[in-house]
Amino acid sequence: MKWRTLKIHLKTVESLWAPVQTHLFPPVYDVANDPGEDNDLMRGALFAYSWVYAPMGQILREMAGSMQAYPNIAPGQEFEGYR
Repeated sequence: MKWRTLKIHLKTVESLWAPVQTHLFPPVYDVANDPGEDNDLMRGALFAYSWVYAPMGQILREMAGSMQAYPNIAPGQEFEGYR
């Protein structure tokens, strides 16, 4: 069995001067078996990999909660630790 390491691009830029693109259905790549990211699994498998959006959403929700509990330090601010 080949392991899959999936990668999702939420935003992409085609070139240095191109505008940032936000995708309705972000492309999903298997970077373990396709390191050049040539084969978008969402297009090739007709949404068979759409299940990856659910765990991705959970990870993003947890990250947002962590950022709210432990906000970034403002530039120049002394860090006194979290309470």
